[in-house]
Amino acid sequence: MDSLGNRFEKCAQQAGAATALIIDDVPYSYTALHTDVKKARELLNEAGVQPEQCVAVMFSNGYDFIVFALATFTAGAILLPLNNSYQPEEIQYYLEHADVKLVCGPRSLSNVSEYVFNHAIPWLDENALSHAQTASTESPCHKGGMYLYSSGSTGKSKRVFRTQQALLDEYDDMSALLGTTANDNVLCTLPLYHSHGFSNGLLMALLSGATCILLTNEFNGRKTLQALADYRITLYPAVPFMYQIMALANFKSPPDLSALRHCFSAGAPLSPKIFNDFYSKTGKYIGQIYGSSETGVICCNTSPSPQNALTVGLPIPCVELEIRGEDGNLLADGKEGEIWVRSPAMTHQYDGMPEATKENFVGGWFCTGDLGVRNEHGISVTGRKKLLINVAGNKVDPLEVESLLNSHALIEESVVVAKPHEVYGEQVVAYVVLLPEMEITTDDLYQFIKGKLVEYKVPKQIVFLQAIPKSPLGKVLRKYL
Repeated sequence: MDSLGNRFEKCAQQAGAATALIIDDVPYSYTALHTDVKKARELLNEAGVQPEQCVAVMFSNGYDFIVFALATFTAGAILLPLNNSYQPEEIQYYLEHADVKLVCGPRSLSNVSEYVFNHAIPWLDENALSHAQTASTESPCHKGGMYLYSSGSTGKSKRVFRTQQALLDEYDDMSALLGTTANDNVLCTLPLYHSHGFSNGLLMALLSGATCILLTNEFNGRKTLQALADYRITLYPAVPFMYQIMALANFKSPPDLSALRHCFSAGAPLSPKIFNDFYSKTGKYIGQIYGSSETGVICCNTSPSPQNALTVGLPIPCVELEIRGEDGNLLADGKEGEIWVRSPAMTHQYDGMPEATKENFVGGWFCTGDLGVRNEHGISVTGRKKLLINVAGNKVDPLEVESLLNSHALIEESVVVAKPHEVYGEQVVAYVVLLPEMEITTDDLYQFIKGKLVEYKVPKQIVFLQAIPKSPLGKVLRKYL
């Protein structure tokens, strides 16, 4: 049986001295990367990690993240890539829920260290790889895969398990569609814990024998445009706000992006303004990718133009997509309904959540919760059945924020909604009703929230109301907020 680890090993052996990675101008060959992956796998073995056990990789974008992620696959374990800026309560939830057996990350992560110490979880830090003496001689294992957490309506994220084979199926479909070869140069400025950056950036390069260029500093539009030109980038996955920032960058003469074959946007809808502004700056049209944690990539617009700018293109090979009505029946083209997807790359359940699984996975199909329309230009995603807030590609469940606010002793109820944001697409706004005769300031509430939510989930505005607008049946009327 094929596996992601096996595919990488074959690719690395064939590519040899060719450049696999360039991280902040430092190159790494496929041979060097492969050797370090085998050393890291031996470290996993010494830590007692067994196939199908979970390994949390919490390094920031860089060489250590990549090496330990690939080693996890070759060991047949389950990779959990985590944003190391999460707050302690959030980190604890993920580590507990995924039953993590090993943490790989820098020792400076104070938001992790206490929990890991108290639960005697082994830890491989930033010095582990440099001290490793022995490389594993074992063949890659086909077991395991990757855990991703999908925001949902329960107040807590739902865990998705995608096998190594599912990840490979997604890669095979996308690489065939894009015509990826060893001659490609892929720029990655996205966080690697984000599935868009991991799959459409890192894996797209390393499983093709191509070169992946990483810029690890805070995103800078001018430097990114210059890197697109200097490295002759051919494929670039990003999110809308990155393209907007690049469109605002100033140059005496525009960078040469003639090598750029595809630039893609995912994670949030791409506005016509960003699409047009980036084209005016670079002469390149942005194609939208549509996907989910449960499925990987669903649609990809490989031929973006002013006529189809607002679509996400067509389903990629091996993905079936239907637009269905409230009754579950197929709708005609031009009719808005829920997007249903079936694919060999998708998962088929939410781990440990049978009710959510029953609701969202029906007869081999995944009900995305997204509303869409099929027309002559492709698929247009028109909205959500539920209320997730999309902050620069990061999904925020309003119920999670409301639950935290409502736990405050002086708050009677709260409602959290999305409001437009010029750069990030949407921002989090909270409306709060206090208990009778109670008083509190916004500063007090921000102090209460501090340390309990990652930054993008924190409301950018808190508004005090006498009452939340509701229908006669008690339903919250969010449209009036």
